[in-house]
Amino acid sequence: LSKSFAPLSTESRRIEGSGKWTLVQKWFAGALQSQIRCLGCGQESNTVDPFLDLSLELGGANGRCCSSVLSALQLFMKEEQLEGQNRYKCEKCAQLVRARKQFSLKTVPRYLTIHLKRFSFASGLGGYGGNSGKISSHIAFDLTWDAARFTAAYQRHASTAPPTCYRLYALIVHEGASTHSGHYFAYVKAIGSSQWFLMNDSRVRPVSEGEVLAAHAYMLFYQLIGPVPEQQEARP
Repeated sequence: LSKSFAPLSTESRRIEGSGKWTLVQKWFAGALQSQIRCLGCGQESNTVDPFLDLSLELGGANGRCCSSVLSALQLFMKEEQLEGQNRYKCEKCAQLVRARKQFSLKTVPRYLTIHLKRFSFASGLGGYGGNSGKISSHIAFDLTWDAARFTAAYQRHASTAPPTCYRLYALIVHEGASTHSGHYFAYVKAIGSSQWFLMNDSRVRPVSEGEVLAAHAYMLFYQLIGPVPEQQEARP
């Protein structure tokens, strides 16, 4: 473990807008870009903020729960139209205008953590009603997937955006009905092997990929396959 961390301790890289750079940031931090584009003159305003995990809402269209992590990501990155009373003040046009707002991954992390917002205080999702509750539906997820379509580079030039493939190495499950009670356990993939293990307190046993994919994940942990792609500022 110390050999793995040693090279990182000598590096001094920072994500735009962040403060001190730590080993946790080096391994888990990415940067999220919020872009607003004036639909009149085309001027873009980009705000970049660092993140350690992506926290995804599960409430989809018509009050229905998202069926997969992919659909929750699409909802999170969905283009929003700023119009009517929500119009944008464009500096170039010097007036309120219709605009488009969208999130994208400016910098992808080496290790991506996805948090599914299963706990809710609103009724109507996941088959519960009133007060604090939990969205208990199964949310499908992939063992490997390409996040390239969610990057700023892809939004600007889809044909030249580098692949950004992730592989699942662990997930956490919450067993219980609400925020007030429950139990956490994890599924972890052995290093250098395709074997998965269930870690439940002192009990550890090997499990199949099928059991992992059937789990009601609360948090998902992915490792980037290959080097971190170069992330460049989108330019017209």
